[in-house]
Amino acid sequence: MIKRPLQLLDNLIVGVLLLDSQNNFLYINKTASDIIGYTQEDIQNIKTWFKFAFLDSGKSSKVEKWFKENIKRERSYQNLKIATKNGETKYIDFRTKVLPDDKKLVNIIDVTEKRQREREIKKHKNRLELAVKGAHIGIWDWDIKSGEVYHNEKWVNILGYKFTERVKYKELINIIYKDDIKKFKGNIDKLTQGDIEIFEMEYRIKTVEGEWKWVRNIGSITTWDAKNQPLRAVGIYIDIDQQKKAKEKVRYLSYHDELTGLYNRRYLNNEIQRLKNSRKHPISIIIGDIDNLKYINDNYGHVLGDKYIKKIANILKETLRTEDIAARIGGDEFVILLIETDSLEAKNICDRIEHKIKIVNHEKDLPVPLSISLGTETAKNKKTHFSDIYNSADQNMYKVKNGD
Repeated sequence: MIKRPLQLLDNLIVGVLLLDSQNNFLYINKTASDIIGYTQEDIQNIKTWFKFAFLDSGKSSKVEKWFKENIKRERSYQNLKIATKNGETKYIDFRTKVLPDDKKLVNIIDVTEKRQREREIKKHKNRLELAVKGAHIGIWDWDIKSGEVYHNEKWVNILGYKFTERVKYKELINIIYKDDIKKFKGNIDKLTQGDIEIFEMEYRIKTVEGEWKWVRNIGSITTWDAKNQPLRAVGIYIDIDQQKKAKEKVRYLSYHDELTGLYNRRYLNNEIQRLKNSRKHPISIIIGDIDNLKYINDNYGHVLGDKYIKKIANILKETLRTEDIAARIGGDEFVILLIETDSLEAKNICDRIEHKIKIVNHEKDLPVPLSISLGTETAKNKKTHFSDIYNSADQNMYKVKNGD
């Protein structure tokens, strides 16, 4: 036995075990002693290192066999489980080397913390995979130079396509909604040019059935070459179609009348505020009030009354131009804003509405003829207050209703 370890070996950050030609312990340095818990005095009573208590008993013979087969070469053995002197479980890596006098040098490294981190990473990875699986998330992996993009099976489930192999980036562009393509390409350019670190965008993609579905796409560059050119990007698709449609429905209902689909009073007021300083004059307004709706509700019920309201709304939709704004602001009241429309054209629109009503009444499926009183007024320029023409149109409507 070596009675006094060399100072040099004691100062190494790697554990050192020195064995004789028969594999008996000669020396253990301080680092190795700290790892396994055994001291120089402890190993004096141990005949061979293969019987050493810290070796995992289940692998002792396996390690001994490996050691004999590889002792003539420098080889390493990884992740050997050991029990230290105080019973603590650790994992070590070790490397062997044969010295000129047939002694063996064994370097050991404590990899317990490393192994624990790897197990934690694996555990989190498994959790992430489960989360991805349960959250309806698609994964993409883009080889930028070849232009090929790989998608996982979840992406297939989201959009209905039957492939999970690599497809060309250009093919993916073709299934993006046309109004979203320009912004999508712009954001991808920013990502590949290094202007942004994270690509994140919500846009519509065509499903295999030809429908448009909203997704959120999040990704980043993961690999660059020596010239700082991007090689690979990875990311995820999140199916947000239901949330987006629910949000759109809430937004739609906040500005539309639920019964008729026309705009509501809130939207109309916003438009009036916007048009106060507009240069798009003349602006005309038509105010309409359904005749005899109270009588219909009282005698035939509100279900039939709603039918009258919807018939008027449908006539307005069929008669008005795309740029015209029609709103239902009360039970039987309607307001129509006509941009860049003079008083003569406003009267023509009223006549067309009346003509449509005559056609509906000719069908004779209503117990009381459909009728609406219409009043108009026009603001020739922005000097005219909108409230004045609104009140004037309202008064003109009542004149019509009262037969004046």
